[in-house]
Amino acid sequence: MALQPKTFRASEDIVRALKQKADELKISESDVINKALKCYLGIYMDENCDTYMSELKILENKLNTLVKINNLKEV
Repeated sequence: MALQPKTFRASEDIVRALKQKADELKISESDVINKALKCYLGIYMDENCDTYMSELKILENKLNTLVKINNLKEV
């Protein structure tokens, strides 16, 4: 499948973490982004998806807690 260029904005902490993960896995930052998105979107699953999904679940739980604490409407 041909890769298509996309542009996005990321916070400094995401940029740092992206570079660190790419260096750790010895793959390009683009490959890290593609793997993460495939896992998140359920397009492709491998042994690394659990890590991404676990981290996303932790963030989701934290967000839900903040929503409950502040009596905010869920988004």
